[in-house]
Amino acid sequence: MKTNTSIKILDFISEKKQTTVKELIDYLNISRQALFKHLNKLLRENKLYKIGKPPRVFYFLKEEVAKFAKPTHIVT
Repeated sequence: MKTNTSIKILDFISEKKQTTVKELIDYLNISRQALFKHLNKLLRENKLYKIGKPPRVFYFLKEEVAKFAKPTHIVT
């Protein structure tokens, strides 16, 4: 079951096509810990992909990843 916050995350990324942790924290006004709890859940459910390594990590919706990166670049 998706929480209201998870739905907001998916909607935000759908609109922006990609996002960072900082952008999501600013948009949702929640702590990093709370955000990572939701992001990890969405990653496990294969709703999101993350690309990159800290400090340059971007989150995409599953369907958007194919447009921007080869599967070998996907970090889960």
